[in-house]
Amino acid sequence: GEYVVEILIVIIDELRDLAAPGNPGHLAYRQFIVENPLFFARTQRRVMSYWSCYYRSAWASFRDYPGCTLLDLLRSAASDRAGRPWPNLAPAVGTRVDGYR
Repeated sequence: GEYVVEILIVIIDELRDLAAPGNPGHLAYRQFIVENPLFFARTQRRVMSYWSCYYRSAWASFRDYPGCTLLDLLRSAASDRAGRPWPNLAPAVGTRVDGYR
């Protein structure tokens, strides 16, 4: 797990065009996520867990963590395909470490 953030940053840089609805990557990822919702839900939980265990000290807010940016891009693509907002499993802004507000 030493280079996770560096890998996330490379992936984000490569998938920047994912936000463009007509982009081939956008079409492919949105289809994959809609067809595999349990896999994507597990992926979201893993990204949050990794941040909580290893990167919370560097990024106090999950919203600032590069993994959150990547999940937002993927969720946006899935939302376009599903025609509704895709579930966001990330902690709400302002949620304390213990889960309370």
